[in-house]
Amino acid sequence: MSARRGVVALGSAVVALGVWAACSGGLKLEEGNAFPCRFQVADELRDAQCPQDWRCGIDGLCHETLPEQTSDVAVPTFAPERRFPKLLSGEARYVSAEEQGPIALTKYTDGGVVVASNAFAQALPVLARGGATTWAGNSVAMMEAPVTASSPVTLFRIQRDPVSNAASFTSPRPIMEQGQNLTGVRAMRAASVKLSTRPGDTQDMLLLLQGADNAGEVDPSTAVFRPFPKQFSSLGDGGLIPCNAGPCGDVRGAYLEARPVPSMFLVSPPRDGGAPAASPQLVPVVATSQYFLWRSQPPEAAPPGERWQILNPDDPIAQPDPSGNVEAAARWVLRHSDKLGVWALRRFVQGQAVLSTWVLSRSPQRPQEPRLERLWDDCSPCARDSLVAFTPVADGALGVEVLCESGNGARSLFRIVGASVVSPTDTCLRQALEAPLELSEVASVPGVSTTPASREVVADQSIGYRLTLGGKHGQVWRGTSLSQLRPMFLDRTPLAVEVLPATRQHPTSLITFTPGLFAIQPPTPPQQADSTGLSVVMPMRRAEDGGSGELVQQEVLGGVVEGTPGWFLLEAGQLAQVSQDDTQLTPSLSTAYGPRLLSPSGESAQGPFRGTGVRMPSDAGVSLVLAADDQLYYTELGEVDLVAEPELAETLSPRLTPESNFPVLSLARDRTVSLEATQAGAQRVRGWAVTSRSAFEFWQEADTLAWKLKALELSGREPVEVWSREAGGNGYGRLGLRDGQVLRLPQGVPLTQALPQVDRVVDYATLDGWPIALGEQAVYRVVPLAAGETGLPGWQALTLPPELDSQALKGARIFVVRENNRSVLYLFTRTGFVYQLGRGAG
Repeated sequence: MSARRGVVALGSAVVALGVWAACSGGLKLEEGNAFPCRFQVADELRDAQCPQDWRCGIDGLCHETLPEQTSDVAVPTFAPERRFPKLLSGEARYVSAEEQGPIALTKYTDGGVVVASNAFAQALPVLARGGATTWAGNSVAMMEAPVTASSPVTLFRIQRDPVSNAASFTSPRPIMEQGQNLTGVRAMRAASVKLSTRPGDTQDMLLLLQGADNAGEVDPSTAVFRPFPKQFSSLGDGGLIPCNAGPCGDVRGAYLEARPVPSMFLVSPPRDGGAPAASPQLVPVVATSQYFLWRSQPPEAAPPGERWQILNPDDPIAQPDPSGNVEAAARWVLRHSDKLGVWALRRFVQGQAVLSTWVLSRSPQRPQEPRLERLWDDCSPCARDSLVAFTPVADGALGVEVLCESGNGARSLFRIVGASVVSPTDTCLRQALEAPLELSEVASVPGVSTTPASREVVADQSIGYRLTLGGKHGQVWRGTSLSQLRPMFLDRTPLAVEVLPATRQHPTSLITFTPGLFAIQPPTPPQQADSTGLSVVMPMRRAEDGGSGELVQQEVLGGVVEGTPGWFLLEAGQLAQVSQDDTQLTPSLSTAYGPRLLSPSGESAQGPFRGTGVRMPSDAGVSLVLAADDQLYYTELGEVDLVAEPELAETLSPRLTPESNFPVLSLARDRTVSLEATQAGAQRVRGWAVTSRSAFEFWQEADTLAWKLKALELSGREPVEVWSREAGGNGYGRLGLRDGQVLRLPQGVPLTQALPQVDRVVDYATLDGWPIALGEQAVYRVVPLAAGETGLPGWQALTLPPELDSQALKGARIFVVRENNRSVLYLFTRTGFVYQLGRGAG
């Protein structure tokens, strides 16, 4: 079993290697004898040069071998099928999300519509004809597809099952204006705000942009559309009232964009970072060709009634166009940061996307008179490339994060930090950002032609401060900014996979570990079993920020300590133990910290990180062998050695350096060696390590506690992975080579043939002792020898689902876990799909 992922199957007392290699041998420390092996002889004849019960090793010498076991074990069964997700698949066509909770609605290329959260996923045939949707609290507005000037808008009510949280969409009603179906809607904007801590006590607002320059508000309770005023009269105090309430002025309401926002962040600054003083309510902020306006008094207010104000009275958005023409008005997009501190408006100048960036000024002396002030000159965020998405941010340094796409389809993430331009079409000052997801996986909607510039990314623009993206393989990402996007479901290949045992609150669950993210099999109603993907339940660490629950500080996972569930190595070189919190109805995890690994220079150790552990005798703690970069470490820890804060932990220095400047890429351990051994010549810790070109055996002497290291002969062959297996109380080492040949360690005796020359191994696993190889072209299993057949067993490609071609296998990995007392073989793709390939005999 692979020390990297096979440790979950350590409950097996006997595994099957002896079935297909009767003389595969127990571990011996002899170096062989004087009988040389001639490797120019065919594999099936080579061992004939050795004495009886001896085999040729990769070192060119004969080695004595003994059977690893005598009992037969049944061959595993293989029936590959996709397990996760069942519904969340296919390229997205639109995606929208609820503001107050992690629920998303996605339409896919097959015409299906799926609503999903981290606890359920379900198909919604009633919405299959939709072309765009927007959530407004307990209502969803849908535009029928294809979207045309005559497309109506339908409003659905949402009902949720209190147990499963599954949703149903009922009571469809067309949105009406003056007794007629509302048509010509080009965009929908929504927001929700909590009025109190009572569940369901929220205010929802739905704004619709109609035609080229009209906008209005929908009452969710009646589905009636009320347009905003077309023209305003100016008051002496700077306010505006609709012309029907007084003499008409010259301020036009040619609405190009609109956003509902919480007034508590607009009209009054938070007190010392706490809750705003103003009562929570939603108000519309709209953009015209010159001004940002906000409605300070609703229509039903006491006389003088409805009242609006200009947010930028001294600095127009753009210079007035005498012809009244506003270029590409229908493509204007206004977005803001989560507490309205920074605003950004996408408009077009000479056909090129330009960002206009503003900061909100809120004076305690004049709390009802907020102002938008230009943060820097208007500029082009993507030079001559296309701007496909953007999110204003106010996380200490004000700016705007932008997603750009070049003419050949390549995407990049930047942060706009200023402008030093002569013309708005000149490029902004920007810094490159590391993308939190594979940008090429973000889905796009084809335009008139197939060029990237004519496509739009599938993004939910309906909420002003939170972005939701859809992926080419059903992924859904959400976040308050582009750099903080987090997947709702597993969207990448994990570092490791385990099974969480059943608890009082939660059933047995498959759980995966990726840098910074855990993804877990969600609880689903029986009729929807296995319909979701693996739900991302939490980052490794959250900091308190007033109860919003947003990610403030993230500790990135660097590696997993196999064999001791719940133990990890953080990217900062810190040991951490994560356990499931059974006091919560939804899966949640708590963290304790062990020592921090130091490099030989005394600095924090750098990755890559590996680890393998065993429980101490009498369950008194854990014994951990760790690797960081090119160093090996060892520690024994009990519960009393853990601390609540990483800064309080002790440090750990390296024990061995297998190969200087060559990182350890695979690590395994003989779990049958006794930690209680004390006699001379015995070993209390033993294992194997692999770099990109070498393999090593390491051990700790039982009497002196000294650490020893020995290089293993590979004769120029490339190692990929080491693992161990246990049978009959004995431990056996395995080494998988790039060409597919598996060796017994430490002698290097071949146990299998190589793969066909057309393929190379990228990953190994072992299913009840039977090696499995993931190649670049296929997944292979070892074929047992027939009765009376001699030589080395060969490989056979598994018949995989048709979508698992060589392209889909790029970046994939295979894992074996123990479920319901049987070993199960899984394949995880780089897009988060999970396939069950085979099962052990039990």
